[in-house]
Amino acid sequence: MQYNQEEMIMFKIWIYGLTLFVLASTTTSNSAEDVEVRLLDNQNAPLVATLDMSKANERVKQFVSDAIEAKMKNIEETVKSKQYASDALEDKLKNIEETVKSKKFVSDALRAIMRDHEINLKSQIANFERNLTDQLTDYIDNKVGKKDEEKEKPEELKQRPFDCEDVKTKKENGIYKIYPYNLI
Repeated sequence: MQYNQEEMIMFKIWIYGLTLFVLASTTTSNSAEDVEVRLLDNQNAPLVATLDMSKANERVKQFVSDAIEAKMKNIEETVKSKQYASDALEDKLKNIEETVKSKKFVSDALRAIMRDHEINLKSQIANFERNLTDQLTDYIDNKVGKKDEEKEKPEELKQRPFDCEDVKTKKENGIYKIYPYNLI
């Protein structure tokens, strides 16, 4: 089982609090503030000394209290710095989200523009095809109409020689009158 950072911090605070409570209760539970200490003199003879521990107990309590307070401040600073990092990370994620949304907006706008251009281009191509078909139809009709006009010319124009070759096939050598195409 893994614990997150906040659970670990709360666990440490609880341990430090329990330690402070135990130390405070054991030092205050001694009714006698005098402690007998066995000592040896320079000849290894046992001596008994009675020491007043009231000031020592106060110093130990103060030392433990200061140590726990320093540790608590350290934990608070760690939590604050991690919260700051978490807030900075959250701000960065929001910034990234906004960037992604804006890029999606631009992408959607570009797709819409491309769709409009595609529709416009298809319309222009259809118009071009229609115009080209109309022009080709008119051109073909015009050419067919000229052929029909040539067919409808009077018989005498059809029999007139247009060039020397027409004359040679019809008659013998000599001087003949011809009617070139562009003069008719």
